[in-house]
Amino acid sequence: DREYRTAWMGSSRQELAYDGCFTRELTALLEGGVPKDRHPQSSLLTHLRVTDLAALLDNRCVGQKPVTGGFQTHDPAMYVAANRAAHEAITRLGLSAQEGELLLRLLERYQPYRLEELAEGIQRHRLSYLSGDAGTGKSTLAAALREPPVSANVEPVDAVGFLGLINSAEELADSLHRQLGTIPKFAHTARTYRVKNQQRWESLSSMERLVLGPLSDYRHPLTIVLDGWDRLDSTRHQEVAGLIRRLATDEAWAHVRLAVTGRTDTHPPAAGHVARIGGLEPETARAYLTGRGVAESRHESILEFAGGNWLVLELAAGYEADRRANSGD
Repeated sequence: DREYRTAWMGSSRQELAYDGCFTRELTALLEGGVPKDRHPQSSLLTHLRVTDLAALLDNRCVGQKPVTGGFQTHDPAMYVAANRAAHEAITRLGLSAQEGELLLRLLERYQPYRLEELAEGIQRHRLSYLSGDAGTGKSTLAAALREPPVSANVEPVDAVGFLGLINSAEELADSLHRQLGTIPKFAHTARTYRVKNQQRWESLSSMERLVLGPLSDYRHPLTIVLDGWDRLDSTRHQEVAGLIRRLATDEAWAHVRLAVTGRTDTHPPAAGHVARIGGLEPETARAYLTGRGVAESRHESILEFAGGNWLVLELAAGYEADRRANSGD
């Protein structure tokens, strides 16, 4: 009596394959990946699902139209393969697989909201604290600052640390170092710093070796975002607070701009500029719902239910998508 989720796709039903076109096209998608501008959902997703591949293969081959079947085929867990295009984007940013999957998930169907305004504000202050209530889109903002949409007139920040994913200051240092290392001049500076400090290398902390030391020699402007200040336990809280205070106050790192996101009811890590992230704007929310394929007749009721909360809006839109898929609408 147990139910199993299944998903399958074919093209020729009970007939012999015509010329192998379907197999060639499917193989090409799996080998090359699907970038955002070609994806049926206009998103860069880490995995390719049967339903998405079917949409991409539709009308590509004469007499070989994709046919899908199964139980709960719309479920994101029912994927066929990893998306190579997403892997390449994650590698380009210097992110780990876990960080990259989180960033891309946050940016699915992203609608810019105060992005340019907040990005400009960050550059005017050594430390900016971006505060907001739960569900107001702080983590999504951090992701968008690292990988802005093409439509936004925003330069990407140089690194983002998702504090909810790290277990120690060493892991944060490694994450920031990997991302900053995608900048050729920083990578060279980091190697030079190690050579200069070989005698005392073992006595330096991971943060000194990988981030603070190289940054003190790298005199070009850099911007770093740390997301989730309120998610740290007491031990990590103290370690990260020390890093933030040094970057925000010491003259050796005056060329670094630092932004930290956290809840409104959490004290900022150090004195700096505070920018409040409020609830979503109806116009932006409607654009998001349209992008998710939610019928316009449902917009107002969903907006009222969300009450200005991005997280609730996202969950409501997901529920609508599931309901539509299950009903066949």
